[in-house]
Amino acid sequence: MKRISLFIISGLFFGLVASTSANADPLIVNGSFENPSVGGGWSLFSNGQVPGWYTTDGAGLIEIDNSNVIGGPAFSGTQSLEVNANNPEAVDQLVNGLVVGQTYDLSFAYGDRPGSGD
Repeated sequence: MKRISLFIISGLFFGLVASTSANADPLIVNGSFENPSVGGGWSLFSNGQVPGWYTTDGAGLIEIDNSNVIGGPAFSGTQSLEVNANNPEAVDQLVNGLVVGQTYDLSFAYGDRPGSGD
């Protein structure tokens, strides 16, 4: 009897964890850089204008490009962030909604502009 109860409880636990993971909302805001839209071109945006993202660029500028501009498809959607709008920079995002003890899988896609070098 104890063995069956343990099996049922563990089955319910893993079922709840799996359903929580499957239904979880993304914690990264604007992960594919689709907002704001740049149409078929590119544009520079000040910190605060690209939802979720901030830059260390001295001028506070973030460059968003459409796939047509960079010469290759974006990983997701049609836009991507260029990490060197005017100067080499870092971009970051403060992630809210994390739960202590919960496991998260964070991944990102990186590519260079064809023919641009490092």
